[in-house]
Amino acid sequence: MARGLTPRRPARTGRQDRVARAPLRQAGGRLPAKAVGKQSDRNLPTRGSKPLDDPASARRKKTAPISKAAGKRGYDPLAPARIAEILKRLDQLYPDVTCALTHTSAWELLVATILSAQSTDANVNRVTPELFRKYPTVEDFAALTPEQLQPDVRSTGFFRNKSKSVVGAAKKVVADFGGQYGSPITASGSVSGLPTMSRYTFMAGPVISYRAKAKITPFVHALFGYDRASLGASTITGTSSPVSSSASTYTDFAIALGGGVDYKLSRHFALRLGQLDYFHTTLDLNSLYGTAFGPGRFQGLATQENNLRFSTGIVLRF
Repeated sequence: MARGLTPRRPARTGRQDRVARAPLRQAGGRLPAKAVGKQSDRNLPTRGSKPLDDPASARRKKTAPISKAAGKRGYDPLAPARIAEILKRLDQLYPDVTCALTHTSAWELLVATILSAQSTDANVNRVTPELFRKYPTVEDFAALTPEQLQPDVRSTGFFRNKSKSVVGAAKKVVADFGGQYGSPITASGSVSGLPTMSRYTFMAGPVISYRAKAKITPFVHALFGYDRASLGASTITGTSSPVSSSASTYTDFAIALGGGVDYKLSRHFALRLGQLDYFHTTLDLNSLYGTAFGPGRFQGLATQENNLRFSTGIVLRF
């Protein structure tokens, strides 16, 4: 016998002597005659008991498919009420959760998430501000080719694949959703409870006018100031589910360049016959509506306004 090898020895308790294998069954579930004679009494059916089941039939009973009716009686994991309740409880448990990736819209978060693969959040946050300044809308990304985007995202690593993913996602959003993204509010009938919006502009700047003995006075001006928009709190009804909004205010820079004509009434009063301005403001509707309705509800909206504004009024001179 080789050194270190010993034959298998039986256990001292004699446990292996008491092991009895279950007798094999023949076709039809019947036991052979020899096996029936050797089977212990506790395995035999007693008077008045049910006949023994075939193990195969028992397995079939356990694995019987659930009927469609039973499936309908179960809960729907995608039910709107269930999802709303989950989001409500998450908001209660984690009221001050912030994302490590800097973003102001769902589209910016999608781009930042694509760029974060095999990269750090800090590195992505260094790249995205300049990237979104250079391409502020999803349409700007959709108009690019992956090769044009590669230099801007090279520092995040795997820039070729990431450029293809970002441009492909932008083209998909523009082609299928018209550049709009977020969670829309749908309604089948009349809608009520829309929030009221108020807006005013405070501006000041130099005015150059031509004063003569005539009462008609032309002028030009360059005005600078801020534009303030506010949404009131409300609950929108008539939709698939009521939508609540909180009060929201957004203040931004504004500039007006233009001129007009005044009709002089007295030394201190004049009637402004007409004024035409090029009006520019950086009003970010994504931020305004996002604060009121929550992030993700309205995205892809305008982030600035460039308008021609015509106005009339009364002028008070000091």
